[in-house]
Amino acid sequence: ETGRLQLGSDSMAVCFAVCGKWNNPLYFKFFQKDITAEERMRLQFLVHSSLDIIEERINVAVKAPYSDLYLAHLLSLEDYKAYGYTCNTRLKLIVVFHLPPPTDPQQAQMNTKNELLYKRVLAGLHDDVVQAIGNPFYTPGTAITSKRFDEKVDAVLCRQ
Repeated sequence: ETGRLQLGSDSMAVCFAVCGKWNNPLYFKFFQKDITAEERMRLQFLVHSSLDIIEERINVAVKAPYSDLYLAHLLSLEDYKAYGYTCNTRLKLIVVFHLPPPTDPQQAQMNTKNELLYKRVLAGLHDDVVQAIGNPFYTPGTAITSKRFDEKVDAVLCRQ
């Protein structure tokens, strides 16, 4: 698709998850082909821990007159950082990036610029999720198994 935002070579997504209103997993994808079982568990732990932070932020946002759907950086675990996005139906999107700590000030400034990119990428993925669950053949609350959705996620987050 033209106009789609893609991540640059300095940002490497390692997994992406979509969770429902009750934190039930609707979609979970790892992007590394040679990922170990231990690494899978660590990333799943990071995603599930991020859900607690999202719930906390949503509860605070309910009291605010305006709240952004982009929840920014949620949690870090070693070289992994989880970023989140939610919508008013309490659907949650979480992307985990492999981002080693910056070694110089220029790298730290680049991480700040990446925040804006992550926000736009997650907003685009949110639109893709809405299209997938808006399909008349999709049963609400079940796993998202759309090949088209999977291809869109790959196009945005998967570096080959």
